[in-house]
Amino acid sequence: MRSSRRRVADASVGDQLPILFRKAGLELTRSQPTIKTGRPGSPEWAWLTTYLLGVMDRYATFPPFTPAEGRRLAARWRRAERDPMSLLIAPAVLNVVARNRDCRV
Repeated sequence: MRSSRRRVADASVGDQLPILFRKAGLELTRSQPTIKTGRPGSPEWAWLTTYLLGVMDRYATFPPFTPAEGRRLAARWRRAERDPMSLLIAPAVLNVVARNRDCRV
């Protein structure tokens, strides 16, 4: 993971937020994970399909993932998309709220 962080944007910053908040003078007031699920045709499926297929070629250039594996994954994804029993469990997203320690409302 460390080597890929140097080459692509790091969307997994949840573990870094407490340090970043402290440095910025913020305090965490709320955090809540969100996990979305969906079936083919759902907004969740469309969202992840757009993302996954949109970055597949770029990710397939980062070892150990290969372009051939990327093509196989895309083909399996498209097959799953035609099966109404397919279930998508999207990656967790961490929603956080922080505020300035000196600002009391």
